[in-house]
Amino acid sequence: MNSRSSQGGALGDARASSLLVKLALRLLKVYGLAAVILYVALAASKSAIAASYTESVLYSYCSQGGTSCTDGALPFATMIQAHDGNFYGTTGAGGAFDVINHVSNGDGVVFKLTPNGTYTVLHNFCSQGGSSCLDGAVPTPLIEGPNGNFYGTTELGGAHGKGTLFEIAPDGTFNTLYTFCSSFGPNCTDGAVPDKGLTLGSNGTFYGTTNSGGMHGGGTIYKLSLGR
Repeated sequence: MNSRSSQGGALGDARASSLLVKLALRLLKVYGLAAVILYVALAASKSAIAASYTESVLYSYCSQGGTSCTDGALPFATMIQAHDGNFYGTTGAGGAFDVINHVSNGDGVVFKLTPNGTYTVLHNFCSQGGSSCLDGAVPTPLIEGPNGNFYGTTELGGAHGKGTLFEIAPDGTFNTLYTFCSSFGPNCTDGAVPDKGLTLGSNGTFYGTTNSGGMHGGGTIYKLSLGR
């Protein structure tokens, strides 16, 4: 089996080499020697770039807290690099509290990661408000504001269980800015379940969407003005 595999690999390499030679000869015939030199240089450059890529694990989740994963788990959201050079992000599960998120253990965290891999949990969701999780649960991606703080949404939690808007400083100081479904009614006319992150407009205002709620129950587009 190994002998056949080696023979197959060698045959594939030979075919690839033959194709490269044919292409080089065609370039020489049509465009001249300069085109062949450029082709060879580009091929060598691509090979060198591909060979230079390496992958290193900076942090492995669930390395704290055993099955509870108090350091977080399932980091669905993309991290951002802030002006201080560190990376910030959220996890959709894990953390010190497991109150609302029944799909996977834990209600999520906000974390900081230094470029060399030092990891710090800045906030554990569902740490406020007991079973209501007034600070929210299951956070979405962060965005950095003009003041250097970070802003995001949670899909669940809040006073009405339909998600929140939050602000968190680089040192972990946390504030809930808005609780969705505050406009009471069968459809949560102000929106519900903001399962995407925020966009910062050129006017300094944040914009986002909710997955449900609104006048007709099909979701909303909203804006968040900091007012300070």
